[in-house]
Amino acid sequence: MDIFQRCWTGFAIVSVALATWISHAPVPVATLTIIGILFVLGVAFSIPESQLFGAAFVSILGYLSFEADFYVNAVTNIGLLAPLSIWGYLNWQKRAEHGQLEASLPVTKLLWVLGITTVAVFIIYAFSGNWNGYMPFLDALTGVLPIVATLLMVLAYREQWLFWIPFNALQAYMWFGAASLAPDVVAVFILKLVFLLNSLIGFHYWRKKVT
Repeated sequence: MDIFQRCWTGFAIVSVALATWISHAPVPVATLTIIGILFVLGVAFSIPESQLFGAAFVSILGYLSFEADFYVNAVTNIGLLAPLSIWGYLNWQKRAEHGQLEASLPVTKLLWVLGITTVAVFIIYAFSGNWNGYMPFLDALTGVLPIVATLLMVLAYREQWLFWIPFNALQAYMWFGAASLAPDVVAVFILKLVFLLNSLIGFHYWRKKVT
């Protein structure tokens, strides 16, 4: 790790730890912040073991999403993203052993991914309209984005960051609203802000590694 990576790692961990302590977050939220920051830092810096932290992170986040009435997010995290993260660990290990973990998605395939993502968002929004959830369209959007981003992540494509960046920005906005209703989840809001910055950093490092 270079000097910037070390400094960012320390700052990110201290930031979420302080947010958890200041907000008197309950045990599930405190656990989420610690596991979550280890997960995203590891992804940004191409560490295969980060995928195992990811599996634990999305499982806890799914529970908290259900409690906050983000129903699509809850099902997505527990039912899909957790097993995908475990498979991602195996794939990253295999790619790292062959000397090149990071890859790039061809433009034509990226356009297909963007089109399918858009259609999926509107389909899920239409079907979830009767659930009376909080911010239903953003719930649907942020339910689909991490699926696409995770698929690209476990396949080790740098284009994952084009989905993680808007996802983390939207999640920060959503959890800001949730924190105004339940102050004990303010730590999750701070965590999402750190995730947003980390996704920008991750994109920078992966862009340099992929030719």
